[in-house]
Formats: sequence, C-alpha cells, structure tokens
Amino acid sequence: MAVNNCDSPLYSHYGKKLLGSTFKTLRVENLGECNVKCFDNDNCLSINFDRISKKCDLNNATKDMFPLRTTLVDSGSSVHFQAKSEKACSRCHANASCIIVTQETYKCKCEGGFLGDGYQCIIAVGIIVIVDVILIVAVGIIVIVDVILIVIVDVILIVIVDIILIVIVDVILIVIVDVILIVIVDIILIVIVDIILIVIVDIILIVIVDVILIVAVGIIVIIDAILIVAVGIIVIVDIILIVAVGIIVIVDVILIIIVDFILIVAVGIIVIVVVILIVAVGIIVIVDVFLIVIVDVILSVAFDIIVIVDFNEILFTLEAATPAHAYFKREDNQTLNMTVNYNKRADGNGLWVAHGVALTTWKYELLICDTSVMQGFMLSGYTGWCYKTCDLWCGDYLSHYYRTSALDNRYSGVSFKENGHKVMDGKLISVGVRLS
Repeated sequence: MAVNNCDSPLYSHYGKKLLGSTFKTLRVENLGECNVKCFDNDNCLSINFDRISKKCDLNNATKDMFPLRTTLVDSGSSVHFQAKSEKACSRCHANASCIIVTQETYKCKCEGGFLGDGYQCIIAVGIIVIVDVILIVAVGIIVIVDVILIVIVDVILIVIVDIILIVIVDVILIVIVDVILIVIVDIILIVIVDIILIVIVDIILIVIVDVILIVAVGIIVIIDAILIVAVGIIVIVDIILIVAVGIIVIVDVILIIIVDFILIVAVGIIVIVVVILIVAVGIIVIVDVFLIVIVDVILSVAFDIIVIVDFNEILFTLEAATPAHAYFKREDNQTLNMTVNYNKRADGNGLWVAHGVALTTWKYELLICDTSVMQGFMLSGYTGWCYKTCDLWCGDYLSHYYRTSALDNRYSGVSFKENGHKVMDGKLISVGVRLS
C-alpha cells in the first residue's frame, strides 16, 4: 500500500523542561537511551532529559497539545525533545492514522476499508467485482485471491497519487508475474523477479516481494538471491543457484555466509539477518559431503574479503514494530580486526561498554566465532572470574547475551537482552559493526 511521508520536522529545546505532563521518571545514561524509552512506551509523546542528574521524564503530552496545563520552562541542564509531534501528522486525513516508521519518520496510512495516500482516503469500492472475477478463474485458490487483492489495492492507491506511468508499468509487470508464478515455476520466476527489481525500484519492490512470498511459498531463497543480484553480486549468486538446484534449505545456509560478507564489500557494514530466518522456520544446519566442500570454498573467499575490516563499535537491532537498539563500544576505543580475532578467547578482544537498551550492569565481552558450536558474533556480560570462548561460556546463566543462533542444538535460537545460555526462541535481528 502506498503511504506518503509526513513532512514536518521533530522539535528539540535545549535548556528547557516541560512541566505538568510527566507520568514516569527513569534513570538513564544519556539522551539517546531516554529517547528509546519514550519510543518503547505508547503513552509517551515527549521527554525531558537532565544531563547532570541523568533523569529521564516521560511525558504524555507535548507543549502544543494542552497549553493550559503544560508549560515549557527554562532549565539550564535539561533538554526537551518532542518525540511525537502533533504537527507531523496534522495533514493526515480524518480516516487515516499517523504511524511511526523510524524514530524520526512518520507516515499517514488510511484506516481499514479506505484507500488513499493517507492525505486523502476514500471508501474502498469496486474491489468486490474484481474479487468475484478472480474467484471464478481460480476456484479454491484463496491465497492467489489475497495476492491479487493486495496488488489491485496498490494500483488504486498509485492512481490516486496520480503516478499514471507507474500504474501502467506496474499493472503489466504484475500480471505477467502472476501468470508466470502460477504456470511456469522457478526458472522463469528468477528472470521475471529480476526484471521487476531493476525496473520498478522501491515503491513496488515491497508489493512484488509480498506477492512472491504468498504465492510461491518456499521460494524465499530465490528472492534473497535476486536481491543480491540487484546489488551487482551476479557471479556468487550464479554459483549458489547452480549448487542449490532443488536444495533450498542448504542454499539458505550458504547464503548466510555470502550475505554476511558481501555487505562488507558493498557498504562496509556486516548485517546478519538471514541467520534468523532459518531459525524462524525451525531449520538449523543441513549439509552433505558435497555441500560441505562448497561451503568451505565460499568461506575461504569470504574470509579473504574481510581481512581489511577493522571496527570498535558493534550494534545489535531487534527488528520489531518498534525496533530496539543495543550498541557496544570498546572500552579502550582501540580497533579490532575481524579476521585476526576469529575464535579467540574474549580477553583478547577487550571489554565493551553498553549503550542503547543494553543494561550497564556489566561490562561486556565479545566473541567472533566460527566453530562447531557457534558461528557469528556474541556479546555477553563479563562476570569477573572467567573469560568465555566460542565453545565454553563459563557457566554464565546470569548476564545478558546478544547473539545469533548457535550451531549446537543446546543453544539454538537468538538472544537479545536476556540470558542466552540455553535454547532461545527465534527472533529477527540485525548486526552491524563500524569504526568510529
């Protein structure tokens, strides 16, 4: 569904404090942590942060909402931040709501039963006729009916925004994709999806991916591969697709390795997302002798690529409706080389200081693993008497862990701001490193 950005900025006032609307006061380390607390609380519309006392006031109003009972006063050590500006959403239609996209971006979205761009919303009429037609053609194929509805609603929204050229291209390509998906299976699917990603860009990309995910269940690996093609890594994707004919699960495992390290080359940041997708479908690692050889080859290439990667900050993001961010900075601010420090005991990587939503109860120790127990990044609290290794975690059942899913079944699942010395649930997280 097409949704437009609200275009009013957010507001901050240094040396100011809002009185008369505080419903909760917390102790935090910095303004960023106070801001995160507000965005995690649906009742919070603005914050006061005192830089001396480190007190964080969560307010249920802004300075503009109730002027008779809220007052913005001078306070030299405070900063007032208007986290959810009423002005940012004032142009939304009466039948639309303003939703949070990021901590600094809002969008207008029409309510259920209405179509439009959020600034104008009309009652959804005319869809029933189209649904009837689809039901006659595809008797018993409820999933395809849902997909067609999504596509048609998107087309109507684009028409309302008056982007007629996109509508014409979009309709033609989506019709072709739907037909090919139903009739010809995977080989044509790869070609058609690749064309769509190149031609239609961002707005339609989400719709097209939704269509593929709903209609072609089990083609997630191919979608991931095409997304990599879109950033120019054609050779590696071709290799994976040749190896993975009919072996979709194994391709997931190989694509984890490729995606993790190709992104280093493209933007200088490691992002571990595909790992969690495997956990979510209940699959850990499945390989045979032939594929083990392929994985080893790819790993050796990937490790050669990342020799140049130095960093001293690492960010874990829990991907949810309201994302949670925990980041860690090396205590001595020295850089760490990723390849040189693979599988080292944690004391060789120094201690790390927590920021964001991570608790400061502990200093944290970092492991960069590629063993039979664990592959990927793991941060956990330093207990003061034992440094962890990738295979031995010091019996730490107390501190918080931030880790991707382990290969050992005893530690499967993902840990974020919780003790991870056990089997965990699947979650969608991303991990990034940088050199500050």
